[in-house]
Amino acid sequence: MESLSMGVPIAAWPMHSDQPRNTMLVTEVLKVGLVVREWAQRKELISSATIESSIRKLMFVRRAVSKGGTSIIQLESFLSHISRP
Repeated sequence: MESLSMGVPIAAWPMHSDQPRNTMLVTEVLKVGLVVREWAQRKELISSATIESSIRKLMFVRRAVSKGGTSIIQLESFLSHISRP
């Protein structure tokens, strides 16, 4: 929850205990993260390309929601449009 409150993108990589449930909450319900590795593949090796791809996606999203990012620009445009007299 600390990550969410600080706007930190979440890369979910469930390994044990309640992590599979938390992964589903973060990625499917709240839609604020991505799955690096599914629970079913937890015992398989993960490639550096998979990790790199996940990090690149998170960095792209972070830029989009940062000041001046595409998501913020679109949101500001929408708000400006609907708040016109």
